[in-house]
Amino acid sequence: MFSTLIIGVNVDSRNCYTRVLTLKKGKILHDELKEFRTVPGDIPIEAAKFIRKLRKKHPFTYVATLSHSIHQGAIDTIRADEYLKFGIRSNEVRSVIVQEAWSAYISREGIAETRGKFAKSQGVDFLFSPFALLYEGIKGRLDEKKRLYALQQQSDLALAIMNAKGLYFGGFFILESEMEASTEKKPEEEMALGETPLEPASPAKITEALSALDNELEEIGELEELDDSVMIEDFEEHEAPLPKHNEKGEERSALDDFARAISVAKFIKDSLSEFYKNEVYRSDFIDEIVILDTYGISSGALTYLKNTLLIDIKTHALDVTSSLVKMAELEIKEREGGARGI
Repeated sequence: MFSTLIIGVNVDSRNCYTRVLTLKKGKILHDELKEFRTVPGDIPIEAAKFIRKLRKKHPFTYVATLSHSIHQGAIDTIRADEYLKFGIRSNEVRSVIVQEAWSAYISREGIAETRGKFAKSQGVDFLFSPFALLYEGIKGRLDEKKRLYALQQQSDLALAIMNAKGLYFGGFFILESEMEASTEKKPEEEMALGETPLEPASPAKITEALSALDNELEEIGELEELDDSVMIEDFEEHEAPLPKHNEKGEERSALDDFARAISVAKFIKDSLSEFYKNEVYRSDFIDEIVILDTYGISSGALTYLKNTLLIDIKTHALDVTSSLVKMAELEIKEREGGARGI
């Protein structure tokens, strides 16, 4: 009698993407993608109104999202009594077991934070760990070789060293820079939200950042133009094509992505060092990195990563909202057949 709606919502840096899948009797009736501009890490009011409208019209509506909380990770154990050796108190987190071999966890504080953000859209039904989404995106490619897999978004980074047998290391990092966050909100928008306007970056900080970028550019050459071919194909299904970035917008985007790549390289280096040196991990030499690209990494940023890390790097496109919808659909089917718990 009724259609089932599954809404995948992903807030990544300045953009909020929502994918709405309409199902009836197991068949897809409609698949729609919408994009909303927002301040970093928040649900825009336009998206909240859109979701509330759908909930009101369709009683069987489920909202799924991805956790962006810093209080999360993945560890090489499924036993709660072993969490402490990784510095985690099992009673302070909620976790899921993957492959019957490792665990992905989110702190209760992080869960409450996400619930609070989705309160204006009448709640969230499924909250997925980025490590669960990463695994879903690569499980068909896993073999005996240990590789470092990176789920890279504009705002954060999930790293996992894995092979077909399981996970050996997991790390989650925030990429949104102080400069990006401070320039996102306009003063009038901040006042409307009841916030104190952020002070602009000091000239010294800007000079220092530009100097660092100049040094990096000398090493790898000038930034190449964005490669549209690596953008996620499903974004083309948007009913009304999104406005194209102007030349200045593309230049800013490429520079943002290059600055982001500097942080990504550092986090990868630090993670590999921790993996090799810390006895808690079953370490092995890593000579290949696979990046799950969720937004279209610029060619300049990718070149910088290759030249800095000196490790073979491959990229695979991943549509986060589509993955969220698919994972939520599987959860709904499993729960209808018998709840398995979290």
